[in-house]
Amino acid sequence: LLKLLATLLLPDSGSIHVAGIDALTHPMEVKRRVGFSFSDERSFYYRLTARQNLKFFGVLADVPPQRLAARVVEVMETVDLRAALDQPVKSFSSGMRQRLAVARALLADPDVLILDEPTRAVDPVHALALRTLVRDDLARRLGKTVLLSTNVLAEAWSICDRVAILAGGRIAALGAPARIA
Repeated sequence: LLKLLATLLLPDSGSIHVAGIDALTHPMEVKRRVGFSFSDERSFYYRLTARQNLKFFGVLADVPPQRLAARVVEVMETVDLRAALDQPVKSFSSGMRQRLAVARALLADPDVLILDEPTRAVDPVHALALRTLVRDDLARRLGKTVLLSTNVLAEAWSICDRVAILAGGRIAALGAPARIA
């Protein structure tokens, strides 16, 4: 579902609209508005540093060249990885790579964020910081739409205004966490 919404896969049937845009007829417009971070992240170049990776992905995301270097530092500070900017990604722990993936999703300052298990393999301190970032900064203060996937119900309850529980590829429950619990 997340890869369909991010226009990485095409559906067999039906329609997809993201931020009011038909994802099937205007996938590039959707890609410009969506930042995504997947839990099975494999697209970083491990021999390159975090800075080099983010600059590369920033160019792909059309971040203005005059803004890119500063934006890379900003997003790395946001996920508390500034000290690791010039370290090769191959030296990162799984949790650091997960935080780097969130930083990449934030690079172009998208309207919509799709975060697949953003705290997976992240240490407790940084997991709490990521949950706070998503709930307080991105969703509440900046008004971004955040679609978050997690297997940790307590995490969903602490972050989300609305929760959908999927079972067998169908929505089994949908609503405010207090109504579902």
